[in-house]
Amino acid sequence: MRELSVYPIGTRAERQISRNLPSELQLEEALEAKEGSALYVQHKLLSRALTVAQTTRASQILCGISEQVTNVHFLFVFKNAGLEIDNTSTFNIVIPSKDDE
Repeated sequence: MRELSVYPIGTRAERQISRNLPSELQLEEALEAKEGSALYVQHKLLSRALTVAQTTRASQILCGISEQVTNVHFLFVFKNAGLEIDNTSTFNIVIPSKDDE
């Protein structure tokens, strides 16, 4: 997801990470500046979450890392029959970090 900047509520990035750098360098720079988090999860669990994304045909998929950097959260949002976002129909998947298993 290129050009996507997400910050915790009430905070702003002190400096912008260059989007022209390879993704590995962007992550390294963000971690050094304490503006990013890294979390390692089992490939099998991530693959299953992405399979759910394909089979459910969600309208939106929101993804985030918990504040304690212990889980990855996926929230699948669906549209109702009128093609409007339906906040009553959501599906949530939480994948624990490899260290927390």
